[in-house]
Amino acid sequence: MRLAGRERAALSPDTTAYLSRESSLAETPFHRWAVQVSVPLSEKRHRWIWNASIDEQHRLQHLRRLESAQRTGTDTPAPAPPPAAPARHKRHR
Repeated sequence: MRLAGRERAALSPDTTAYLSRESSLAETPFHRWAVQVSVPLSEKRHRWIWNASIDEQHRLQHLRRLESAQRTGTDTPAPAPPPAAPARHKRHR
């Protein structure tokens, strides 16, 4: 995947949490949202401890579920869809 651009904003004053939006240069472009959280090690070094991302299509599905739960007056949103197949990891060489 080739990236067209990345918008990134710090979510915390000490820049240990970021929200970013990446877009691709694919024939059918798509966008992905990511959240990254780190722990400061020294003045300019961080250890990333959590990273999560969601593509635009799944983000919209999640928002629709939340909106429908609010319209029906329930406090709990509809159950999440079943988990995707296990992630495939790159082989170490």
